Formats: sequence, structure tokens, C-alpha cells
Amino acid sequence: MPAVRSPQKSRNRRSRIAIKPHKESRLLFLPAELLSDILKSLSWRDVMRARLTCTRLRKISKTAWRSIARQEPRNTWWLDKSVDAHTEDELEFLYVRRQNAEIGFAMLAKGASPRQRTVSVGELGTDSHYLLPGGRWLLLSTHMGSILYFDLAASDIRANVLIPEQPFQCAALLCPDQDASSPTLRFHLGLVRQDIDSLTPQEPLEVWKVDVVCDDTGGAVGLRAVCLKSFMPEPPGYIVALSLLGDSLAYSHRDFDRPMTAVVSWKSIEGPNYPKRVFFPSGTSCARLLPNNLLFSTCKHGACVIPISSLPEATVIASFDNIKETFPATIAELHQPKEHMVSDSMLYGDTARLVMWSNAAIRGLAVDCQMYEKGLPSSVKTLKFADTARYVEGKISASGDFILMWDRRGGLVLHHVSWFDDQVVRTPCVRVDQSAPLSPPGDCTCVLDIVSGRIVVEQPDGVFLILDLTLLEA
Repeated sequence: MPAVRSPQKSRNRRSRIAIKPHKESRLLFLPAELLSDILKSLSWRDVMRARLTCTRLRKISKTAWRSIARQEPRNTWWLDKSVDAHTEDELEFLYVRRQNAEIGFAMLAKGASPRQRTVSVGELGTDSHYLLPGGRWLLLSTHMGSILYFDLAASDIRANVLIPEQPFQCAALLCPDQDASSPTLRFHLGLVRQDIDSLTPQEPLEVWKVDVVCDDTGGAVGLRAVCLKSFMPEPPGYIVALSLLGDSLAYSHRDFDRPMTAVVSWKSIEGPNYPKRVFFPSGTSCARLLPNNLLFSTCKHGACVIPISSLPEATVIASFDNIKETFPATIAELHQPKEHMVSDSMLYGDTARLVMWSNAAIRGLAVDCQMYEKGLPSSVKTLKFADTARYVEGKISASGDFILMWDRRGGLVLHHVSWFDDQVVRTPCVRVDQSAPLSPPGDCTCVLDIVSGRIVVEQPDGVFLILDLTLLEA
């Protein structure tokens, strides 16, 4: 009969087994000041990973967010107040939300549905809309020319009048540009409101200054606008594209006899005859202002980047009558590019990114404006993101490494793209509307903000659907 080991002997045997204590990382023995300096040198994603490892690094990581936020590209987000005016907890919240937005986009591929909210302008109707970087403020233009804004961070989203309406029905174009010198949120808004019943609109171009309104605690509660400049485009006609960057305003004029794009210094305009730099592309163009005094444009042959200083200058358009249609050498050979299907430029320091549509493909264009100014051939990169066969023609919304488009089944498709691959980029795509298809697109558009994880989708009858991917419902 085998011997039965007593429980007491078993306990004594286990007590003699050496249990090795968990060794702390030597990194944690460093002073807090040195750990803070290390975290400040990391990317925000690496800091998010570090803060999950232990309580000490989580506390110390709060000291790194201010330094990291100061290094963010210009239009990553438009903060309501300066980085220095934010507390460490407020800055940490912004980055935690940003990480949750990326998780939310990834969760779409697993069948999760975003939280949905709606805003409506009713019978006013809308022409265009713009979601400011950071995803809080949504601007809408109505058929009567008024500009409304919505605070998407509010629990009760309401329409607020930013710019009053016109006495006639009109179609509006708007383009905002952040004033980085202001300690609180301030941007300039380029605006043209054109009479839809007139063959030759006579409405002025306007530039408005928009400031955030704060309460006694310094929290943002609204926006207010003041008109800084109003002047007539020359010659009067229908404006199809508008771009604002710093002191420069570019507008593309649709004249079927002679399409034209003009660039003006709006702050120095004092009368009807003001200096302008003009070129006449072969075909209707779409203009986007870029850093370092450069201009992006399309024509029927492709796309190009033009030094604005190289364009002829005069005060009266008639002075350009002897100039033939000219267009610089194309930097991207595109087959019949769609001038109204170019994304807004995304600025990352001296680098500008745009996404454009041609009959052949959806392409990305990355321009290192500083290198381009020096004439270096490696300053421009053209990438193919997707074929156009499955998508409905419309303006493309791009934010960071994501592109949002309508597919031919009436749904939204989100592409995660790479801007650093010289070959054709095989991009994974995810349908946004997992539960049910959205309304057929028609002239409806959508906008995307990667930082906040928000997508704004235009629906019929003046309704806008707000999709929040940071609050996913599994």
C-alpha cells in the first residue's frame, strides 16, 4: 500500500520552493523629471502605450502632453484655447479621445455600429458644410445665404446663426483658415454667396473673422463673426472654387470662353481696382493655396503646383487679354480630372496633401512645399489609392490617413491609406453603415474628422447625420 503524504509535509515542501519576486524595470528608478523628458520625446501614441504600463508612468505622462501638443501639425485640430491655457487633464483627455477615435475606426471592420445623432435645418436647405479640424464646430450654409454653426460637443445640438442671411436665394462657397497667432480659437472665413437665379452673379467676395465666445470660466460656448473685407471679383461671374490661406485668397472663375483663376492679397484691397495674379488654364480649374506661396490647380490634362510669384500681375483683367491659355508642366498626369472633386488641402508643416478624383482612379498628391520651392524633383509624390468604378462621383473627404467616399450601393466606404508607399496602395476599406444603408447620395456630401472620430453625412430634407465613432456600440 503506497504511503500517503500528509498535508503538513506538502505545505512544508511548497514553502521551501523559492518564489522569485517580480523585478521592476530599471526605467522606473529614474527621477520623475528625467522620465518626463523621455516621454516628451516620444510620439503621442507611444506615450499612450507607456501610460498603460504602471501607475507611476501614468501620472508622469500628464506632464508630457503639453510639449507634444505644441509640436502638432498646424491643422490637426483647432483648439478653443491655446495649448498653454489647457490643464494637463484637459490635454490628456484630447489625446485619449484621439486614441479612442482610431480604435473606433478599427472597430468598424468588426461590425460595430457608431453612435448616431441628427441635426436639421428644416426648410432653410443647405449648400455646403464644413467640419472644423477637431470635430467640435460644424458650419452650414443655407439657401438664403446665412451661415449656421452647431456645437457637436453639446448634449443638445442646436442651430446658431453665425452670419445673417441674404434677401435672395443663393449658393454659398466657404473656406476657413486658422489664425495660429491667436491665443484662442480664431479663423478667417472666405465666403461668396451667389444668386442662383442670375446668369452673371454680382455678389462680392467676403472675408470674415470668426472668434470663439468663452464664458467666465474660459470654456467655449459659441462663435461670433465680423466681416473684415468685401470686394467684387473681376470680372463678375460664377465662382466655382475658393481657397484661403493667410493673406492670400484664390478663386476660380467659370467663364466658358476663358476659365480663369486669380490670387489676391485680401488684406491690402481698398478699392475696385486691386492687384491680382491671374492665369488661364486650359479647362475649368480647381485652386488650392499651399504654404510657401504656392498654388495647386487642376486642368483637363492633369494637376500642377505653381509659384504664385511667377504669375503675371495687373489691376484690371483687360490687361491680360493678350495672354494666351498657359499652364505649367503637370506634376500628375490625370485622365480627365474632376475639378470639383478635390479634397481640401491637409497641411503638415511644409507638406500639403490632397486627394483628387479622375476617371481612372482616386489619387493622393503629397507636396513638400519647401523642397518644391528649391526645385528638388523629389518634392512631389503621386499615389493611387483606389479605382473609381465602385464609387459615386462627389467631393472627397480626407482626414489624416483616411478617405471617405460614397459607393454605388448608396453607402459610405472608409479607406485607410498610406502616404509613404511609392507603389499602388492596396487600401483596406470598411463600410460605415453596418446596420442599414444610408440615403442614396445624389448631391449629398459627407465630411470626416479623424481626431474626434466624427463623420457628418448630409441627408435629404436638410437633415445631417452625426456619426460618433468614439462611442461605439458593439
